[in-house]
Amino acid sequence: MNRLLLVVALSLCAAALHADGRRTVSLADALASADANLPALRAAQADTLAARANADIALSPMLPQLTGSAAYQRATGNFAPRPGSGITTPAGSSTATFNYFSLGLNLSQTLFDAPAFLRWRSSVATLGAQKSVLQGARLDAAYNVRIGFFNAQAMQALLGVARQTLANQERHLEQIRGFVEVGTRPEIDLAQSKTDVANAKVALINAENNAATAKAQLNLAMGVESDTEYELGEGHADPIDLEDQGIKAQFDAAGRERPELLVFEERLHSQRLLLKGNKWGYAPVLGASTGLSDAGTDVTNLAWNWNLQVGLTWSLFSGLGTYSAVRQGQAQLASLEAARDAQRLQVRLELERARLAVRAAKATVIASAEALENAQLREKLAEGRYKAGVGNSLELSDAELALANAGAQRVQADFNVGTARSGLLRALGRR
Repeated sequence: MNRLLLVVALSLCAAALHADGRRTVSLADALASADANLPALRAAQADTLAARANADIALSPMLPQLTGSAAYQRATGNFAPRPGSGITTPAGSSTATFNYFSLGLNLSQTLFDAPAFLRWRSSVATLGAQKSVLQGARLDAAYNVRIGFFNAQAMQALLGVARQTLANQERHLEQIRGFVEVGTRPEIDLAQSKTDVANAKVALINAENNAATAKAQLNLAMGVESDTEYELGEGHADPIDLEDQGIKAQFDAAGRERPELLVFEERLHSQRLLLKGNKWGYAPVLGASTGLSDAGTDVTNLAWNWNLQVGLTWSLFSGLGTYSAVRQGQAQLASLEAARDAQRLQVRLELERARLAVRAAKATVIASAEALENAQLREKLAEGRYKAGVGNSLELSDAELALANAGAQRVQADFNVGTARSGLLRALGRR
């Protein structure tokens, strides 16, 4: 056995693809599938569209408002005197009715409404925050896909290890069977070898089940309803430019890219605008309107009129509503600032964990490679000693078990590097 043990699963995948034409899913394919299909991303995209619509709704009161009207009325025409008109007696009553037609067109425009303008700007900032939320959902999706893909790769590689181990055990069984038949080895060696073969078969069954389960988990991360009858294509955890840098450089980069931090900055901006708008609640609202009407009792002979109006509305006392709204906005702003600071601490902790995990995983790869090399040498020597008659079956069995464990440990080390780098990418705010 040599180092091909580590990649035997990928070789088997390639061979199977050529043999039966099964589809291949690479890491890039999995990421693209998640972008297109993951329900969480679709929900975040819908929320972003809703936030955009809310911003448009907040803008609409400041845009020109044009309304049209048309009415028909059939009524009596009796005159009713009003106080102060100088007429105290009705001119008489009649049951006769008349037609009355009325057409109108009115155009109005708000000229100055600071609270409404600031609420619109606040809604635009909220839209920016929702875009960052969407970006965060995409980062989470990419992270989950990477973890799922690397886990499936590891399970596939462990399946290769299990197959190779079973093949070695069966080869040794045939050798020991021959030794026992000629009387150079006791029958207990044959029983031990049969036990090792049976254990290797059990391990292979478990490895096949784990490989299929890992692909099912990958399907979930990709957001697809699919079988697991596909092979894993190309996908690596490439080194990250900042993985060997200090925490300060990493935290500075995360501060520029982490969606969670950008969300808080947008929300803080939105809240400051709302607070400013509440303070402007003491100011008047200025508007203008113009109208055109056409009315009369004969639809073929209506009288038209035109008007222009400029109005100023000033709420002099709102029952402490404006004052209370300002106090509420100040408290909400303070709460958001505290939450932002807590998020920064959380991001720093995630970066510390991720960078330490990368460092440990890279060191583990080196150690596991040495362990595998030594286990291969031990298995070779144990097999030679057994053939020469100076070793026993227990020594050979232990060496084979140690080799299988070292191969699995080497696969696990590669998986740890992939997951650690995926975690660092997420902590930095990168896909």
